Amino acid sequence: MGEGKGDAEYAADIKHLTRLWQKIEKKAGGSRAPSLIHRELEMTASLIRDLFTDDVEEVFIDDKQSFTEIERYLKAVSPELAERVKHYKGKDPIFDAFNIEAQIEKTFERKVWLKKGGYICIDHAEALVAVDVNTGRFTGKKNQEETIFRTNMEAAVEVPRQLRLRDIGGIIVVDFIDMESDSNKRAVLDTLRAELKKDRARTKAFAVSELGLVEMTRQRERSSLLHYYTEDCPTCGGLGKVPSNETMLVKLERAMRRVMAMGSHKRVTVKVAPDVALFLVESEARRFSEMEKRFKISIDLKDDPQLKRGEMKIFSEKKHELTKQVVGAVPMT
Repeated sequence: MGEGKGDAEYAADIKHLTRLWQKIEKKAGGSRAPSLIHRELEMTASLIRDLFTDDVEEVFIDDKQSFTEIERYLKAVSPELAERVKHYKGKDPIFDAFNIEAQIEKTFERKVWLKKGGYICIDHAEALVAVDVNTGRFTGKKNQEETIFRTNMEAAVEVPRQLRLRDIGGIIVVDFIDMESDSNKRAVLDTLRAELKKDRARTKAFAVSELGLVEMTRQRERSSLLHYYTEDCPTCGGLGKVPSNETMLVKLERAMRRVMAMGSHKRVTVKVAPDVALFLVESEARRFSEMEKRFKISIDLKDDPQLKRGEMKIFSEKKHELTKQVVGAVPMT
């Protein structure tokens, strides 16, 4: 925690700890066991101790007791920071007043827009996190190299910020847009490294490769916010893709071909997700009818809200399930 601190911070910390120890000794000498001699700071005050630096302009606290405790602590350790702590007394909940909920939601979004119209995409893979930089709507007023350079410079500032906000650790690969100028590459890398120095977690960024990639690492202390607050989609299993309606139609055709090969079924019931059933009835009614004629099978199509996109169940006329026999795996499209 002392990395990057100066003599003044160390002196103030030592002074505070000395006073605290004297207070503990005095209280211990005048107390009878069992008795509480010292209690660590509450979580809010501990966060202030660990995170509140000169870079923080203001801190608002809506709990009077926490505000008093933090104010007392800062006056003893860093008096110059005490005035930056404000007691929030507004009528609206503090998260609503400062639009915190919306900001939290944004930390889960894949795409992050930059000020001039470019954007970055953040994708989590098993072994690493990939960050892709794009010019997006930003076309620039000069040549293409200048547009790319300015977009990369904005990304070099935003990427470290997003890593801190999302608490992303481990191996990170940033795919900057390819630049021709070596001086531009150095400027982007210098900016990235300068922004990474603001991070409390240990980071290291390597040189820009010929493909415009920057490999870097960031100390992993805990799971990222994405893994902490979310779980894989039960429908796609975390892939982010589900079979298209067209794919489900092809799957049905293959299943009916297998039913026909069995030779003992003239009528079947097919259950699919509601949106798939609607697509088959409204958009592909002619193809569906042709399928029945081609395979000489009467198909009773039913929607089942319990089924997910990609799932299909097939039953014989006698209500025997044929799914495992005739339905294969569905490729994601």
